[in-house]
Amino acid sequence: MWTNEGADSRGRNCLACLCGWLAFLWLAAPIAPAAEPVVLNGNTLRISVSAAGTEYRELVEIRDGAGWVAALDTSAPVVRVRAGGKTLGCSSLHAEVAGKVLVTRGECGNGTFEREVQLSPTKETIAVKVRFTPHAGATVTSVEDRMSFAPSRHKFDTPYQGPLDFVWSQDIKASQDDLVAHWAFKSPAVIFQQARVFAAIVPRVDLLTADGLRKSPPALDLEVTSGEHAWFSYGVVPSKPIGHSYFLRDNDSALDISAGPIEYQYWILASAQPERMGYRKVSQFLWEQFGSPALKQSMDLQRNFRRPELLLFDDWRTEAWTRYANEKYWETDCGRARCGGLTSNRNP
Repeated sequence: MWTNEGADSRGRNCLACLCGWLAFLWLAAPIAPAAEPVVLNGNTLRISVSAAGTEYRELVEIRDGAGWVAALDTSAPVVRVRAGGKTLGCSSLHAEVAGKVLVTRGECGNGTFEREVQLSPTKETIAVKVRFTPHAGATVTSVEDRMSFAPSRHKFDTPYQGPLDFVWSQDIKASQDDLVAHWAFKSPAVIFQQARVFAAIVPRVDLLTADGLRKSPPALDLEVTSGEHAWFSYGVVPSKPIGHSYFLRDNDSALDISAGPIEYQYWILASAQPERMGYRKVSQFLWEQFGSPALKQSMDLQRNFRRPELLLFDDWRTEAWTRYANEKYWETDCGRARCGGLTSNRNP
């Protein structure tokens, strides 16, 4: 049999040389630029989403005077799913502005998600709606949105000055896996402020039902003591009580997905506010959205079951601060001064 070993050798050498040049050109060539941001513009708020493969960035900017300032800057997947003891960051595969709504869609490994973001026409708020559709046979422990606060933390942490100028949460965290379960929702919000940059997250508790709480229990969470930037989150996260008034992530539970997709909604409040005064925006917002409508919903909600005759606020004021307070408060001489105290009936 005749063979041309010299020709084969030259062919292999040429092929190796060609592959080497291709590899050099590929490494030397500039990396393809990321996709252009998809932007949702408002008068005082601006949201932009940049997605390219596994890279993702969501930026929420507020208008402060004549310029724009970053309030939330998340350079990681916003939607996170926990399953099998692991947290999976969802990849955003598509983003678009449809009318006045910014829509992102993506894949989470064990399901898909769709997230809608809409600016309020009158208030400095963002309405967010998330729908997670699990794959057939998937087991899901939790689904939540996590966003990073744009201003960096202070480098010091003392009894008088913390990592941020202002932090407020419904509960105090005693450990990393502690969170604010729906059982603790009284003034449901997490508030961050650094200088004039204010941001808060408020759950849509007006949409929650008893059956929904059993199947998709919501929870808030936050972290301000580690990392360069603080973060807060909201989503469907089962929890279990631990200690007094604490709730821990229940990573052994599985969400009920028999009824279909998992959905949750919330608001983001973001604006430039006087230093340490942003909480007033949340207080006013909670009253307008929940407190005032609930108070007006039914007169019976204002009545005490044991004292139904106490109807008006003046009745309550007279009962609490005149009759009852005078009954329980007492004074006595303390040398050259007068001392006062309250009678307690808690102990026999």
